[in-house]
Amino acid sequence: MAHTGPIAVRRAQRELEASGARDDLVALVTDRLRRARGHAASPELPAAAVTLLATVAAAIEGRIP
Repeated sequence: MAHTGPIAVRRAQRELEASGARDDLVALVTDRLRRARGHAASPELPAAAVTLLATVAAAIEGRIP
């Protein structure tokens, strides 16, 4: 049997969830997004950079299932 495809992907997802790795990764990404947003609050950044950062952060956050 091939180690690719939807069945293999779902099995890998279950194993990652069972190990706690998924939760750790979500926590890491969430922390980094929080820190990035904090840096974006700096008045030294141009408004366009703040907008771009907010857009990218929201897109990343929206992809976390």
